Amino acid sequence: MIDQVDQALVRWVQNILTDSKVSLTPPQPSEAGEGVGLFLMDTVLTPPARGTKRPPLQITLRYLVTTWAESPEKAHRMFGELLFAALESSEFEVESKPPDVWKAFGVCLIRFQRTIQSSVDYGCQRM
Repeated sequence: MIDQVDQALVRWVQNILTDSKVSLTPPQPSEAGEGVGLFLMDTVLTPPARGTKRPPLQITLRYLVTTWAESPEKAHRMFGELLFAALESSEFEVESKPPDVWKAFGVCLIRFQRTIQSSVDYGCQRM
């Protein structure tokens, strides 16, 4: 399931920034060329709604999104295009406050959140 979200995000980025490389690895300090990093940095269990039937399990995936290019201006332009595309999309929740650990690296970032749910129906009742 998570790999399907990875691939959907890669396709989404490639539709917006058609000539950019997309990486799912942690940010690297000196990548050559230009590209976008989509690093899965956090998973959060989404609490299920209360009810008599157990709902599918849900998790929120938080991705660190970075850009790199030959010039900072181009990297910032790429980042802005992704940011505004994500803000216009109902598929994403955009968080702009980076965790302290990423601030320490001086990485320009934004977190995209996607919530997915399992397709498993446990068929049990809550007590």
